[in-house]
Amino acid sequence: MLIEVFEKLEDVRPIESERCLVLITEDLWEKKHVLKANLECRDFYGVVVPYIISNRKFLGSGILVFSLDNCAKVEITPLDKPEESLKLLRTFKTILLFVDGISPFIDTFVSKLNQIFEDSKVKILGTGGGFKKLSKEPCLFDGEKAFKDCALLVGVNCEVDVSIGHGWKPIHGPLVVTKSKDNLIYEINGEPALKVYKRALKEIANVEISEENFCEVAHAFPLGIVSLRDKECILRNFIGFEGDALIVASSIPVFSSVFI
Repeated sequence: MLIEVFEKLEDVRPIESERCLVLITEDLWEKKHVLKANLECRDFYGVVVPYIISNRKFLGSGILVFSLDNCAKVEITPLDKPEESLKLLRTFKTILLFVDGISPFIDTFVSKLNQIFEDSKVKILGTGGGFKKLSKEPCLFDGEKAFKDCALLVGVNCEVDVSIGHGWKPIHGPLVVTKSKDNLIYEINGEPALKVYKRALKEIANVEISEENFCEVAHAFPLGIVSLRDKECILRNFIGFEGDALIVASSIPVFSSVFI
């Protein structure tokens, strides 16, 4: 599987493959039709991402291209009903996985993923896609259309090693989510969620939250769900608030133990 990185659309050249997988930064997203023409490949799949890292270089604008061989299998599936697509990929050594990063159905998807691959040796490598402004827009695509609330899965027969760490440390908590639904947190410790979050940031960082600065401040103080499987918390980024409810990317089950 050949991987190439281009910083400009005009630098993209044809690849020797009938199919390809593309990671494209959001500033170039509107010109994906130009990208397809330059690559000259028949089948075209991809995900919009805020940034790309290549050879220790941080790219705010760029395109990363995976050429796929004929044995690879590509599935685009709804996150809330992924069973059939996941079962079709059990025979591959590795699955490249990309999901709509702010969909409320990610936990449902991960639960199904764990069930279907519980006794499998398949390695899964992937990330969430989306836009820096965390807008609810389609961020997965093929040559014909774009998709939201979906996952893009690519089964390949190459070996990979997976090792990740986000580096965030708990600074306040633990707290308990006492009322939530999908990606809305209504109550924390029995109080309105926004009230608890505002009070915590005032105490720990002397920061006042307002409607104008919420997204800027909240990006620096995400929520972490305590994980029983890993040492690190599972991060949930805030994307806004609605009344006294906090809105997060993905979802948080009720009675989750969390930290700021």
